[in-house]
Amino acid sequence: SINLNFKLTDDMQLRAAAAKVMGRAPINRSAANASTTIETVTAFQDRDSGEITLSNPTAKVSGSARNSPYLEPFYATQYDLSWEYYFSESEGALVVAGFYKDIESFVEDVEIEPYDFEANGIVIPDNVQVPVYLTPEFTGQEAELARDENGDPIFITVPTENGSYSTAVNNAEGGYIRGVEVAYTQIYSMLPGMFSGLGVSASYSYTESEIQRTLGDGVYAANLPGLSENVATVTVFWEYEGFETRLSGRYRDAFVSQQVAVNDQVVNFDEELVIDYQASYEINDNWSVLFQVNNLTDEPTKSYFASEEQTGTIQYFGTQYYLGMTYQL
Repeated sequence: SINLNFKLTDDMQLRAAAAKVMGRAPINRSAANASTTIETVTAFQDRDSGEITLSNPTAKVSGSARNSPYLEPFYATQYDLSWEYYFSESEGALVVAGFYKDIESFVEDVEIEPYDFEANGIVIPDNVQVPVYLTPEFTGQEAELARDENGDPIFITVPTENGSYSTAVNNAEGGYIRGVEVAYTQIYSMLPGMFSGLGVSASYSYTESEIQRTLGDGVYAANLPGLSENVATVTVFWEYEGFETRLSGRYRDAFVSQQVAVNDQVVNFDEELVIDYQASYEINDNWSVLFQVNNLTDEPTKSYFASEEQTGTIQYFGTQYYLGMTYQL
């Protein structure tokens, strides 16, 4: 890596950096584990005709190996350039930065369907035995096993079928991340009296990304999972004679999730705006109190599939309140 600083004036400087970076695969993705499941098939026998109806003619076998000890490190080459201006009349700075990261490889989850389990050394049964139940006579009736003339439960043989298999692999197609960021922080110490502790910290970043993502039998261009195009934060704070209070807002627009839904659908998370509040007071050199509220507006987390009309999940985590006291010697 290389880092260069150019001092343009007493209040202004230019920074440039370049690096070849490597990061190991997440430790929780390195376990050697795999599992298979067989789809549950139900069978009901009509009480009058004796006809047996199956929920599915075959039982699909699905497998998963989301982790792998053979995952390789993450490799990328990154470049950064920033212009910084430091205010002479007060504490603070204005920073404008640009960045570019060339991603050589990364870990992604892929789903293959149909997957030939036997050809890949995974033994699965040729069929499963499904118990047959009598068709209920009324809603809520307890399930009753169908029996043959000898009084033994009836089972029907259902063949298995290759289903999907999910696994973690190293994406060798790579991609890129590029964008700009603007950050502004200032304490308005030039203001008179109690207002001299007023300050603002704000930032905005615009990020473009593209990776070649595997989905089903094809490869397509997509945004890097977990990365929003627009992200903004604003914090207004005030400090005066041991009292400190701040109100913060964090916004991010929609982003692609790392998970893949059934039928190879891409999962997206909707935009969100989270507002927090905090206040503290130093009673003396030993005691201080803190009051904090997280997610003031109870902003939910929403996921959807191809379009916003196809809702996946809506989760409300609630507003959290915290009150604490600290003593230090």
